[in-house]
Amino acid sequence: MREEALDRRGLALPESGERLEGSAAESLYAAARAFLAERAGLAYLSRAEHSRYQLSLKLAKKGYSRVEADEALDVLADAGYLDDARFASAWIRNRLIGRSEGRALLLAGLSARGVDRSVADRALEEQFRDDDERALCLRAMAKLARLGRTGERMRISLQRKGFSKKLISECLKNGEN
Repeated sequence: MREEALDRRGLALPESGERLEGSAAESLYAAARAFLAERAGLAYLSRAEHSRYQLSLKLAKKGYSRVEADEALDVLADAGYLDDARFASAWIRNRLIGRSEGRALLLAGLSARGVDRSVADRALEEQFRDDDERALCLRAMAKLARLGRTGERMRISLQRKGFSKKLISECLKNGEN
């Protein structure tokens, strides 16, 4: 268990054979549960990036209370293991490896994973500083054309992929269909 967690609660580990009662025992139990939640969160993060929201849901499914999970998530964030901005960037990069999706769909995906709007917007700006959204739209159009989509069906499919109406119109207008 973390000494900081004990210090925050004004506790020290009991001496061998010492008996804790009442609020001291409850505080020690709460500190131990928060430590276990932290360990569980770290195990999830060792396998993949998670947003704070996703990790809080997983810890809740494991039976940790909101208070225990929040304390654990704060420790993980302070240590640099949990970072929504890093998660958002990684999630966007992974999505764009095999898919051609626009900002709107990517933003909705990040929102569904509990990423704050300002964090998501920064991650999208960073990504599209390097990757041209127009090129992604053209790639999606080429794939849809191979699947036989044209005209209005092409436009609707591109909108579902999160591209703006303006960008779709520009790509279709320039005869790049």
